Amino acid sequence: MAPTTIAPFPYVADNEPKVHLVEGFNNTFSPNRKFVVISLLEDLPSTESHVMHVIFYNGVGLLGGQGVLKLYDRRYARSIREVNGTTTAAPREADNAYLSFVRQGKMTVFRSALEHIYKTAPVRPRASEFLDTQRYGGPEADRVARFEAAAWYENNKRFKTELKAYKQLKPFQGDKIPRLLAHIRIPYPIIYKRPQENGDEQWDEFFCVHGLLLEYIPGPKLGRWPKPTFAPTTLEAAIQSAIDSINDINNLGVLVEKSTNNVIMKNKDNNDQILPLDSQKPFIVDFAKAVLRDDLYEIVITGLPTSALLATEYLSARLKHAYEEKANEFNESFAGDLEEIIRET
Repeated sequence: MAPTTIAPFPYVADNEPKVHLVEGFNNTFSPNRKFVVISLLEDLPSTESHVMHVIFYNGVGLLGGQGVLKLYDRRYARSIREVNGTTTAAPREADNAYLSFVRQGKMTVFRSALEHIYKTAPVRPRASEFLDTQRYGGPEADRVARFEAAAWYENNKRFKTELKAYKQLKPFQGDKIPRLLAHIRIPYPIIYKRPQENGDEQWDEFFCVHGLLLEYIPGPKLGRWPKPTFAPTTLEAAIQSAIDSINDINNLGVLVEKSTNNVIMKNKDNNDQILPLDSQKPFIVDFAKAVLRDDLYEIVITGLPTSALLATEYLSARLKHAYEEKANEFNESFAGDLEEIIRET
């Protein structure tokens, strides 16, 4: 489709949307607060969700502080939307096809089908596969809508995973990972800049955009942090600190996709290179693609015969092995990233 068919990007600097506060954390907002005003400052680099540096307000004119707003909007879900190696935002025509698909009541049934497919498929499917009517069936007329629906489903799963991971990792918030400040929701009228149709309220789950407001950690990603002036011991200590944090996170039942893009080195107060490592603290971010131990166990159990489920000792060993195997898979990828950093420094 021609670029002119792409809908205007709604999340731009200087906008101040009033968003719904679904749940606040770490005493950031009063318990009775229902809305939050957020001022968008700038986009932040991200390979997946749309991420922004923001200012938020606790009340009328009361500055709450700076934060990072991570939005889970299927229209800008980056890699989820990849088709034949190319990623694009949702064109107007595709967006309208999705809205119509939802309003016809098809999305509720299709979501149930997606849940079954994603749980039982030997290889996790991609949203683009639902463009192929031969693979999963369905009318040709709905193929684009099914792609958008699958993008919503996968994006929503990532949102739920990240929210659950932050809650599960609460002991590490503010120390090894950013603090979770709020779960927010952007309603349909703000997203689309147009009125809802009659009956749209019942489809809000599929139309709204969820987001997480997180503590802002100023600093570069680990891959861009080292400088030629750093002593080798400084780099080694920082890398080991990041590895230790990730291992601690793993031990709490959250396996993070290990990448230097998921490690932020918090800025020091000044440029003095002899400051202790504590002032160069690594923070682990981005849990949207994490593997939660409970979810992994459920997947393993789903694929086992009943006889295996009744053999409790075997089942316990099988689940533990599956978790360790996935952890090793992530560790190997991270080790390659770290070796490249060391070579380039």
